[in-house]
Amino acid sequence: MDKRFEIVWLYDFYAPLITERRRKLLQMHLEDDLSLGEISQITGITRQGVYDAIKAAQDKLEQCEEKLGMLKRYRAITGQVNKCRQILSQIRVEGEDGEMMKLAIKELEKIESIER
Repeated sequence: MDKRFEIVWLYDFYAPLITERRRKLLQMHLEDDLSLGEISQITGITRQGVYDAIKAAQDKLEQCEEKLGMLKRYRAITGQVNKCRQILSQIRVEGEDGEMMKLAIKELEKIESIER
């Protein structure tokens, strides 16, 4: 998986666990798609300082995932929910059982939304 994409996922899960300064710089880099030079100009921090802070933030996010595994858990649960949904959607049932099947699919969607 692309490193930047992985960091975005980790940021979504663990951003509150990094300092506000680093979180802001990483947000500017990831979400606003600003270069290190652009962030440096905006914040008045040297380009090297911006790089160091962003690198430290990324390292912290990766450490959090290693210890807590929330992203891994999220991916496992949503993967299983999707498999269940696919299996259930292939079963053709009419009447009351069909309604129960639709209800089961809706409940899987609720599980998935809890994990977001």
